[in-house]
Amino acid sequence: IQAVAKSSKEVGEKLSKNLTVPIVALGVAAVAMAADAEVAMKKFAKAFEGSTDEAAAGVELLNKSFGVAESSAISAMAFTGDLLKGFGATGEQALATSLEVQKLAAALSASDGIAFEEASMRVTKALTGETDGLKDLGFVIRQTDIDQQLMLKGQQNLTGSAQTMAK
Repeated sequence: IQAVAKSSKEVGEKLSKNLTVPIVALGVAAVAMAADAEVAMKKFAKAFEGSTDEAAAGVELLNKSFGVAESSAISAMAFTGDLLKGFGATGEQALATSLEVQKLAAALSASDGIAFEEASMRVTKALTGETDGLKDLGFVIRQTDIDQQLMLKGQQNLTGSAQTMAK
């Protein structure tokens, strides 16, 4: 009887270690992913308020044209759109710019072999002036280049959010 009890205990410990713990971990990960998806959807709806149909079309475009997962496209567009709204962009401006950023990120992902999410984050950060992440991808953006482009467009005297959006 003691041998059976010992064997049963060992089996129970192995099941707990090899089956129960991973199942619990998967459950925790699933809950976290669902929470992240809900936050992304709320941010997406807020960033593109009034243009949600067009934004949804952008997600579909990224999915069909570039193979970007819908959840990744929503999250990336929401992050970039939210950032742009903070700069003073309208919903339409945020949508147009966010979609262009995500198209560029998808192209960089395909050509440079980095994850779409990483490429999107690097390009989005460049909008705030953090261009170091683009150097690894072969792009160097200097303030003088930005100033020159503003001058060419006649936007060198802009201030505030108009200047931020022009950059």
